[in-house]
Amino acid sequence: MKFVYLRFFLTPKAQKFSKKFPFDPQIYQKCNDMVQIDKDIPRTMLPPGLTDPQKEEFMAALRAILTAYCNFNKSVGYVQGMNILVSALLYTICEDWNRIGEAREPALLLLFNLMEGYQLSDLFQKQMLRVLKLLKELEVRIEKDLPKLFAHINNTEVV
Repeated sequence: MKFVYLRFFLTPKAQKFSKKFPFDPQIYQKCNDMVQIDKDIPRTMLPPGLTDPQKEEFMAALRAILTAYCNFNKSVGYVQGMNILVSALLYTICEDWNRIGEAREPALLLLFNLMEGYQLSDLFQKQMLRVLKLLKELEVRIEKDLPKLFAHINNTEVV
C-alpha cells in the first residue's frame, strides 16, 4: 500500500495525533453529526469500477473516518464537503479495492494532517468565516491584478 511512508510526511501535530488516537472503528461508531454524515455518504461520488461489496466497504470506511474526525474535533464536527475530501483521500491511497479497510487509518491521518496541520479545518467551520475572508482577499487581488476581469465580473453581475 502507498501509505508505508505516510508518517514521514505528517506535520508534528498529526504525528502526535497518530500516537495518541490509534484508529479503532469500534470507538468511532457515532458522533453528533451522524444524521448529516448518513445523508451525505450515499451522495458521494465513488471510484469507478467498484463491485457492490466494494462500494459498501468504501462507504463504511468513509463513514468511519468522518465519524472519527467528528469525534476528535467537536468544534468543527462534520460539515458538508468533508465527504468529498475523504473520498478523494481513500481513492488516492487505496491500491487494492478488496482491502479498502486497510486504508482507513492512513486516510484518517491524512485528513487530520490536512485539517489540523495545515489549518484546512478553518475552511470547514459552520460559520464559514475563513472562507468569506479568503473570498474577499481573492476579490481584492482580482481587482488589483486583473482589473479588466474585475470590471467584466461586476458589469455582468456574476456575483
